[in-house]
Amino acid sequence: MAGVSAGTVDRVLHNRGDVSSKSKAKVQKVLDEIHYQPNVFAIGLAAKKKYTFICLIPYYIEHDYWHSVVGGIERARQELRPFNVSVNYLCYHHGDKKSYQEACHTIREQQRRCCVDRSEFPGRNNRN
Repeated sequence: MAGVSAGTVDRVLHNRGDVSSKSKAKVQKVLDEIHYQPNVFAIGLAAKKKYTFICLIPYYIEHDYWHSVVGGIERARQELRPFNVSVNYLCYHHGDKKSYQEACHTIREQQRRCCVDRSEFPGRNNRN
């Protein structure tokens, strides 16, 4: 499409090696035309990265709200398994602030990069 070699396209995509400004412009024009976006899963696979999500949820019983939430998470986990995505669960006792704080502490000890807090204790600092 751009009239350049696959190697040139690779060097433009990964910003490495010498590429003439003319060739780079050709490749960039095609990338813009096709609205190219890198595939993060492919990048992760190539880098052999693993992605682990920790779901902090209250203990639940079959057929309650959280049971259906976990069902949805499990379906997504199965779909994403080939891309080195895994899910771990950490449960706390519903309505028990101390149990929740202990679970949050456990996550912090594992030094995860990100935590989305949709807790039942809004407006509270759960870092105690």
